[in-house]
Amino acid sequence: MVKAKPFPSQFRIGVDVAHIPRFKKLISQKLVTTPTEVEHANEVSESLLHDWARKVLSRLEWQHYRQHVNVVTKALSTDKNANVGMMAQWIAGRWAAKEAAVKAHSPYRRLTLPEISVVTSNRLSRITMLIDPPQPLVKMSHAVAEKRGLKPKTFKAFKLGLVVPSVEAKLSGMYFRPKLVRPEDRQTADLSISHDGEYAVALVQAIVDPSSENNIDLETIEDDGNGEPIHQPQFGDAGFLDVDPFKDI
Repeated sequence: MVKAKPFPSQFRIGVDVAHIPRFKKLISQKLVTTPTEVEHANEVSESLLHDWARKVLSRLEWQHYRQHVNVVTKALSTDKNANVGMMAQWIAGRWAAKEAAVKAHSPYRRLTLPEISVVTSNRLSRITMLIDPPQPLVKMSHAVAEKRGLKPKTFKAFKLGLVVPSVEAKLSGMYFRPKLVRPEDRQTADLSISHDGEYAVALVQAIVDPSSENNIDLETIEDDGNGEPIHQPQFGDAGFLDVDPFKDI
């Protein structure tokens, strides 16, 4: 068989579609409280939604997400049947956009959803996608992690009122976070999101270098606790929200 010529460009495209009612159901299940959740009800229900959102959203998207949560929570406090459609549309659009970005980079790089940010650019006055570069891990001892204000990974059993430390941190005594990403190191990608009825669709055009993306040898860096932090805070860590999503975009 004659081998075809490869596509002569580093541009790759990805497309994805999301069903908005699926996200309406997710928000209702994880944010709406039940009559049995009397004490700490809002705290529990918000935490359930946050636990899902932290696996999908980046730091740059969190402030906008919290704005949606505050609006929906306030509406639901007076009417348990309040419409969560606007927040569902917002989440569905970002889900579709991130999945499209993953497809555009595959198989050259295996992106995780929090490495992809969908933000509104003040300078460009339009929605923008930012892709984090591959980053090495920063390793910290328990003492350094406490100094940096890291939140240990936990397994939460709300029904039983338990918060169990993760096995990894308990056994190794070490904490790991990605290295801090500089704004100028992020790569922009062209993005279009559209909503029609029950669906959100996104198309992404990204620049991908097939020769290097998955071949980067990233060594683990150790933080001895001196100087400024060099890690990227995750949900619950000190400094997680100390970020300007519009900076240098």
